[in-house]
Amino acid sequence: MTHTRNVFDRLRIERYVWSVDQQIYDLPRASRIAKRRELRGNILSAAADVGTTAALRGLGPTRRLALDYLAAEFDDQPRPSWVAAAYVGLSGPLS
Repeated sequence: MTHTRNVFDRLRIERYVWSVDQQIYDLPRASRIAKRRELRGNILSAAADVGTTAALRGLGPTRRLALDYLAAEFDDQPRPSWVAAAYVGLSGPLS
């Protein structure tokens, strides 16, 4: 059965995608965009099949999904850190 989506369902989906995107900001830009598009497409197709509420509930918390994306991309290697880059960048001219 095909479920229809209204404006509020679309906003809930975009909020979920945005929340995951903010948490995977350590990924390279192209990878982050690809994951965001894939996630949005998967949620939209699942929402058409089972409804938006069930589709989002099936994905679980955004933090867990974001951690899975980061683990898949970086394995156990250290991730790039903006704080560390800023520290190194600012400490160079000071010495």
